[in-house]
Amino acid sequence: MRTKPSIKSLSLVWIAVAVSLSLWRYGIAGEPHSWDRLPHAVVLVQIPFPHPCENDGRLSAVVPVRDYLDAARLVLLQPERDPEVLVPQFHSAADPAVSYDGRHLLFAGKPSEADSWNIFELDLATREVRRITRDLGNCRQPNYLPRQFMLVAVAPPPQQAPSHPKPSGEAEIEGKFTFRSVDEAWTLISFVRELPDTRSEGSPIPITRLYSCRSDGTQVRRLTANLSRDFDPSVLPDGRIVYSAWRRSSLARGLNGWIDLLAVNTDGTDVMPMCGDGGRLSKRMAAAVPNGLLGKMVFVESDVTPWDGAGDLATVDLRRPLATYRPLKAEDDYVYHSPTYFAEGKVLVSRRPRDGHGSHALGVLRIADGDWTPLFDDPRYHDFYARIVAPQPEPDGRSSVVDDHDPLGTLYCLNVNINDLPKEQNIPAGLVRAVRILEGVPASENGGLEDWNTEATVLTGAVRRLLGEIPLYSDGSFQVKVPGGVPLEIQLIDERGMNLRSCGWIWAQNRFYQGCIGCHEDRELVPDNRMADALWEPAPTLAPPEGERRTCDFLHDVWPLLVKDCGGCHGPTGSHPPRLWQTPAEDSASQLRAAKEAFTSLMAPETPDWRDGKGRYVVPGHARLSPVIWHLVEKNTAGPWDGSSASKAPVLMNRPEGQYPPESLRTWMEWIDFGATWDATRVRALLAEASDKRRGDDPKKEN
Repeated sequence: MRTKPSIKSLSLVWIAVAVSLSLWRYGIAGEPHSWDRLPHAVVLVQIPFPHPCENDGRLSAVVPVRDYLDAARLVLLQPERDPEVLVPQFHSAADPAVSYDGRHLLFAGKPSEADSWNIFELDLATREVRRITRDLGNCRQPNYLPRQFMLVAVAPPPQQAPSHPKPSGEAEIEGKFTFRSVDEAWTLISFVRELPDTRSEGSPIPITRLYSCRSDGTQVRRLTANLSRDFDPSVLPDGRIVYSAWRRSSLARGLNGWIDLLAVNTDGTDVMPMCGDGGRLSKRMAAAVPNGLLGKMVFVESDVTPWDGAGDLATVDLRRPLATYRPLKAEDDYVYHSPTYFAEGKVLVSRRPRDGHGSHALGVLRIADGDWTPLFDDPRYHDFYARIVAPQPEPDGRSSVVDDHDPLGTLYCLNVNINDLPKEQNIPAGLVRAVRILEGVPASENGGLEDWNTEATVLTGAVRRLLGEIPLYSDGSFQVKVPGGVPLEIQLIDERGMNLRSCGWIWAQNRFYQGCIGCHEDRELVPDNRMADALWEPAPTLAPPEGERRTCDFLHDVWPLLVKDCGGCHGPTGSHPPRLWQTPAEDSASQLRAAKEAFTSLMAPETPDWRDGKGRYVVPGHARLSPVIWHLVEKNTAGPWDGSSASKAPVLMNRPEGQYPPESLRTWMEWIDFGATWDATRVRALLAEASDKRRGDDPKKEN
């Protein structure tokens, strides 16, 4: 039997609706501020509160485990108007970026749940949507870039010698070409692209890198070449892109690595650090707050990354970012998210209670004292990633000589002996005899993370392939041509062939000359005004065919040596500690189990979290610091600049046969210096395939 609702019940319903609309329109009830007082509109992202991702466990110093912006929506706040949901036809819409004229909006979107993320542009006047990226997999976090002028190589007329350099700004290249600027400036956007079927170093999370393309989606170019994740890009007032880079090329800061702030030109050249070593392990969501030509950069930092990447706030000066790190004073009961420029000395930033018992609310924070004024909060949603919808100054245009058709780039260094390290950590001049160039190969989605049945003490990182070695000039300089746009590691080699010092993943864009002053030099100082010896001669090329770029891993290279040379003492029946494996290697299955046991034993860390990067027997990337090498050569190979390692006594082997075979020793040293990888089967298969293909090619075609 149906009854008519009472007047009292209807009144209660209308009161509830009115309260809900009040919260939606004015934010928290009773607050004196709202977006009605803003001089411009604001666009932000909303996801429901509470959100399923809030139950995810924490992952130290890395990106959140799941994509918490799936099914997000864009909301436009305009003064004196109700909030408007933009592009409601999309299943997911996030990552807003406003054009320099304030008339258009880039965003990442998924029209349906099954679609990949792609980049779209919304006309804010007509609400028309235009798709930009296609067939690139998941693409996120777009930004408008300043105009770019491409400098193209033009050959001189036939039978005419190249003219002498003129004050016109033309630059002669190897006596064959001159660079001239094309008439049309490119309008570019940048975005973050997820590489399918790859995983980051020591993690199942896919690799992401920065890319750019023209506004119509053509001329797609990779800008960064990290082997983990590059993300959270934004554009600085000088036109460069600042972004967060998850770095794990070494274990110097623990098993999970760290997230650093870097800046790169809009063509992917001259990557530079944007914050010193101070602060927390994870730095992300950087935003510039300009003040004329100066200003600050505000970012979120944390040692443990929660589901949404929120944390405390910190700043650096844009003029001296490596020397001006400062935590930002703010309320301790809250964590902050996605700061962005609001006005001079102020940022729009979202925050939520640190204990998770509340949603993100949007407010305005004063950088000088951390005072936060609430602006908008719909308690049904997390409100974050806010951007002001208004015209803003466009950075000056950039020119570029990068040519994606040229397979090579050039690396050079003026003097590897220049550095800003403490005196006691300086490597004496003359010890470096050669430069080794290693290529980093991205791990596949199903390669390298084997089922260990127990928690591995160290996850295998990227596989390194040897491109080659070149001698160092007497003044400490070198120059070398390398494959363009691939992850590279430079190692300084001593006379024994062991790595003395190395860098993180770097790259040289195609046809670009990527230079360094020294090795970990003071980046605020200019070098001496002199010509490096290496630059007087043509650069050698280290770009062997794919099938000739050899690698070294434990399973195929070191394990056979361990069984043959060490099994009698350190195997299942050995009498000398440590016993590296217990399983007798009788068939292929038991062989693999025994190899895993031996690898795990050798890779045991000195500290549980690998915070110092040192293992009990192996220091990945540093054979000279590894006690297993000391044991094989029967002396400590560390130098006085290596701190406490230099004073440790080696465990002598007392090998009855005499000196350990040099070729076997070299395999051990290369395995460790190449990163102490467990298994490079996939890379070896690619090498064999490339080698077979090369042998099968018609020699006439190669010429």
